[in-house]
Amino acid sequence: MMADAPVSESVQVRLVEIFENERYSPLSGWSFKGLLPSDRNAFTTCDGRDGFTTMNEATEALVSLGWRWVKDQDWATDLSLSNVDADGWTYSTDFTSLKDETYGNKVKGVMHFVRRRKYTRYQCFDVKLLAPPNVVLTCSYCDFEEVGRLSALLLDKLALASALKHPTQNSEARTVALKNKMIDALQLGALGKSRDKNTYYISMIEGFLTTFVNQSKSAWSSASGMMSSESHEDILRKRTAWLTNTYFTTDEAQELARLVIRVLDQTNAFHCDQPQCGAKCEFFLETCPNAGCGVGYSRKWASQHDTVCPHKIVACERVCGENLKRLQMDEHLAHECGLRIVQCPCYDLGCE
Repeated sequence: MMADAPVSESVQVRLVEIFENERYSPLSGWSFKGLLPSDRNAFTTCDGRDGFTTMNEATEALVSLGWRWVKDQDWATDLSLSNVDADGWTYSTDFTSLKDETYGNKVKGVMHFVRRRKYTRYQCFDVKLLAPPNVVLTCSYCDFEEVGRLSALLLDKLALASALKHPTQNSEARTVALKNKMIDALQLGALGKSRDKNTYYISMIEGFLTTFVNQSKSAWSSASGMMSSESHEDILRKRTAWLTNTYFTTDEAQELARLVIRVLDQTNAFHCDQPQCGAKCEFFLETCPNAGCGVGYSRKWASQHDTVCPHKIVACERVCGENLKRLQMDEHLAHECGLRIVQCPCYDLGCE
């Protein structure tokens, strides 16, 4: 049966799927040993792009840095589909037709020579696994805008590296390997050892990530990219969307960004230096209370936002007695304010 989702292991949990593939031989029956050279590997991801010889190989290849398999839980056979037998197998004439999980039969037919079954297992994200061992992390709240900038940079660079390295043949295992290289490129371990000599600058991180992207280029990727019918921009856009929905979600990118700031920001410009200050933290996330705004910011910058918020109710600059939203001020001064300068009705008679 399908693995039960963990209740309290982690805020971020991902369900991973692996498929076991076998071919039928009249002499030896069902076995992965009967797979043809053109067939999928014994274990694959759903689309077959990632192939593995053993389950252990797949288990190692599909977990990235910062993630771990849920404790006390192994791979579970998925019996939830109606077209699988009691052991989870679904049968067909070839593996190509099994790309669609709803296709296939629960009973072997005369022309059915291949079968596969799905295993599921949960993994969860724990950003502390990425923290240097010598670093004592303080409060987890960080500057909201800086986290947004850095997390967007991480996603953009990973998508670009992925599009350059695998423009036409992206896959789960390839993405995991590439993301691991990006995390290594951040040099958190090395920089954490010399924390008194370093501080956080987003330009420094961008430099590390640019080097990572450049190292991801290859002659083959350039050639295959040129042969692709899609433009580089289209590939990059689709790759970014795919990453956000699968192996580098917004939540994960933001957690990684917070960790980078907490490890490197020794001046505490973008994060708190207290152990656990909770909701009292100056970097605690608040939402603008002005109706129609909804902008989020760290509490530290509440007054700064208040001075420019377009939805804040303010008094007319000419003190006409009207109160209106700041974004309506120009229109009010030009056409509605009772104290605005207007042309004299007798202008045509010579009044100036």
